[in-house]
Amino acid sequence: CREWKILGFFCKIFRGKRYGYGFNLIYGLKKTSLRELNYMLVKDKYFLEENEKKSIWNIIESDIFKSARIENFIDRESKKVHRLVYVEEKKRGLFEISIGYSTFEKFKVSGGVLLRNLFGIGLNSRLNYSRSQLFEEYSLSLRDNFFFSRWIFTEGKIFKSFENHESFNLFSDGLSYLLGLRLDKRSALGVSFTYFNAKTEGVEVFKGHGKKLGAFLRIPFTELRFTATEGTKDYLKFEVLNKFRKEIVKDKYGVGFKANFGSVSKSAPIFDRFFLGGYLNMKGYSYESIGKPFGGRYYAYLNGEVFYILKRKYELSTYLEFGNVRNKISEVFKNMKSDIVFSAGLRTPVGVVKGELAYPLDEKKFSLRKFKIYLSVEATF
Repeated sequence: CREWKILGFFCKIFRGKRYGYGFNLIYGLKKTSLRELNYMLVKDKYFLEENEKKSIWNIIESDIFKSARIENFIDRESKKVHRLVYVEEKKRGLFEISIGYSTFEKFKVSGGVLLRNLFGIGLNSRLNYSRSQLFEEYSLSLRDNFFFSRWIFTEGKIFKSFENHESFNLFSDGLSYLLGLRLDKRSALGVSFTYFNAKTEGVEVFKGHGKKLGAFLRIPFTELRFTATEGTKDYLKFEVLNKFRKEIVKDKYGVGFKANFGSVSKSAPIFDRFFLGGYLNMKGYSYESIGKPFGGRYYAYLNGEVFYILKRKYELSTYLEFGNVRNKISEVFKNMKSDIVFSAGLRTPVGVVKGELAYPLDEKKFSLRKFKIYLSVEATF
């Protein structure tokens, strides 16, 4: 460095030799193979702090480890960084059973089994089964979040399900397969295939089968979904989901925004058309009341939010919602329904657990009976 009395110091910096990666020393593996964990550890030619963060994210994302820690040791002579990796595996099995009664399904028995890390290769299996006096449901899935690589994830599923909607009931069974490519921590793309049999009861009766080919692209703040179905009815479906939430002043206040749009072919059955209203969106309105009874081919949904944080744990927020469902795209943004929602919540690692109070704004006469109360978890993707 050279000192200049008026201007200060001028320094020339010479780049030295970059540090590479050395060996990994791993503690805590009991059932997991060393090869499986190495799929999750990011290791390039040269050491980067960002790689350590990615490695921790991958280990937790695998859903087979309870905790992870990486410590770095610098070898200045060889210009290498060695890693000491501590991991703690989750319990391999989980069993649950429940017995209940409702006026709709009468007596109901449900059970589930979760088996993690089968064969020590990160393969997770889940079996759920329920039987009531009206319905039988089950699903068996196999999922591997790191399928022989750091980048690929996959899931196969066999299912039989029942869905109770506002204007129809859906009975379906079949099988599906998903293959995805993880681009980074927040981005992925993938393809899926589903074969299904479906039957509906209610305002529109349908009975048939289909083969559905799907694709998705997930990038920060945006997700694109596309499916093409061939079978009893042939149709295409497309959705774009945008979500942004950011603290303007850390641990003080921030803003959020959602903008969703979808379209589906005219021949689509009722269970693949669009509805709005209820606990997922347009909370000032009854469940699936927007688009009722037959659903619409197009929908649009907008949400603008401001939130305030108290003591880093509690959150107060309010947001406006606008939405509409129509069979013509030219009518979607005309006379959109609107509501306002007030919420108070507790911030947790998985999202904000909220109690919410919603009221429709297009009602001319105020009434306390029109308020709707919800309990929800606002998770981020």
